[in-house]
Amino acid sequence: MKINIEFDLTPAEFRATFGLPDLQPLHKEIMDKIREKILAGVENYDPMNFLAPYSPEGMRSLQELQQVLWKGFLTGIKQKKED
Repeated sequence: MKINIEFDLTPAEFRATFGLPDLQPLHKEIMDKIREKILAGVENYDPMNFLAPYSPEGMRSLQELQQVLWKGFLTGIKQKKED
């Protein structure tokens, strides 16, 4: 035996029916704080500060990566000319 029940409720009505809290005010407050931080960061935007957490040794590791890529690229060109 299979029984299907359908509810035609809005999200707010669903929360009220099951006694769940309304998190929209909390969500709005969090989004406002995030927006403030983003706008404050735009004024003092520095790309290196933005990338610093993602590279363990800052700019030096990015320069090393670029050097490795160029070496590989140039090696590939030299090998192709020799063939």
